[in-house]
Amino acid sequence: LDVVDLSFDTGQKIEVYVAMDHDTRSHGLRGFKELDVDGMLFYFPSPSSAPFTMEGMSMDLDIAWFDRTGKLIDHGT
Repeated sequence: LDVVDLSFDTGQKIEVYVAMDHDTRSHGLRGFKELDVDGMLFYFPSPSSAPFTMEGMSMDLDIAWFDRTGKLIDHGT
């Protein structure tokens, strides 16, 4: 999986896997027991309302949605 560093306006930096294509997005983090990065970024080339599921996950997850400029739109609880 590709890994990128993300920087936020707050100064926070995180390292994430990037799911760029349908197959990688569909698989997500399923099967991971632990992560050696901070999470996964699901990239969609255009605005999307794709559903997400936590099926097959062995760890707690948080989810957030950002627009194309990086602005936080919404986050799950």
